[in-house]
Amino acid sequence: MKNYVIGMGTGRCGSKSLAYLLNNCKHTDVAHEWVKFWKERKLREKRVCLPWEFELDIVNDKIGYLKSLKSELVGDVAFYYLNYINYMAKHLHPLKIVYLYRDKKDHLASQLRVTFNNHSCYWLPHNHPVYISEKYKASAYDRTLPSFSGAKDKVDAINMYWEHYQTKAKELKEQYPDMMFFLQTEEINNHRKQVQLFDFLEIPEQDRVYQSKVRK
Repeated sequence: MKNYVIGMGTGRCGSKSLAYLLNNCKHTDVAHEWVKFWKERKLREKRVCLPWEFELDIVNDKIGYLKSLKSELVGDVAFYYLNYINYMAKHLHPLKIVYLYRDKKDHLASQLRVTFNNHSCYWLPHNHPVYISEKYKASAYDRTLPSFSGAKDKVDAINMYWEHYQTKAKELKEQYPDMMFFLQTEEINNHRKQVQLFDFLEIPEQDRVYQSKVRK
């Protein structure tokens, strides 16, 4: 029987490492932000990210493609699934969700580092005074993340996003207590935690490939 997995987290939380860990096991097909599937399907878009505002056509396309895969465990790991879990839970059976948690300060530092060179700020509306005064550049990721008009600046907006994500993730955990597995970023290379994760995803022992130095 085929199982489905969706990995989710704020971004900059180890999602690529998690996708690598799962996809490296036998009889699995797990992507990171759909890139693996994009290459296989030869799509024109480099990434097919789900927008923050719910879009039925895009999520249905993802669901349809996951259903077409033949491996025993298939899925995707990305930051953009937060607002789509309820819908996907109705259409993918059985679905398991892995939630990646990264400390607020570490998340902030990582987001600031990766958005420094492209001078972007996904979390502020384009008409925000700070967005305008700092001359932030528009990005394709802008539509995939929420913007916070009440934020004082970029740092404040990123922290508001982190807090919102945690609140929504806890609500999902209460709604789907048996479907969600919480994993802290620093636990990805922990053998005992990998055993628990593989048990949760029902990966047979003979198909498991444990990793001690995953860093993607």
